[in-house]
Amino acid sequence: MQRGGGEFGGAWGGAEDPAETARSIGLDLTGTMSADWTPFAVNERVAPGARAFAEAYLRRYGAEPRSGLSLAHFCGARIFLDALGRAGGTDRDRIRAAVLATDIAEGSTACGWGARFDERGQNMRARPMLCQWQPAPTGGGLRQVGIAPAEAAVAPPIPRLGP
Repeated sequence: MQRGGGEFGGAWGGAEDPAETARSIGLDLTGTMSADWTPFAVNERVAPGARAFAEAYLRRYGAEPRSGLSLAHFCGARIFLDALGRAGGTDRDRIRAAVLATDIAEGSTACGWGARFDERGQNMRARPMLCQWQPAPTGGGLRQVGIAPAEAAVAPPIPRLGP
């Protein structure tokens, strides 16, 4: 990255505060992609409830969620609390058995993930999305939108970097 009229190009995942990233870099960030958490601008057929979560978050906290990481935490907590309820208590072995028995189809949660855990506890149905910084429909800023997989896309990819 260069300052003062330079071109910015790159891809990363997990930037902790995408809004701050967009404010800091400005429109030069346009077109940059990242493999990341499910963004809030995603096809609702793939991630039912993503927008509703963002709206509820805004009402509750008076600010938009910082990133799709908030959505991932919400989904993870719901999946775990469901398993905890099925465990019928706080016994470690029962909770582990309930987590391992979890079977949620992809596209059934607000982040689009399903849930099926292997013996190490890895969710085999958690998927990253390809996101791209594109102009926001209002306000003149940028937002991350889902562009792949195709069924999650809300916009086609922008073929070049910068404004």
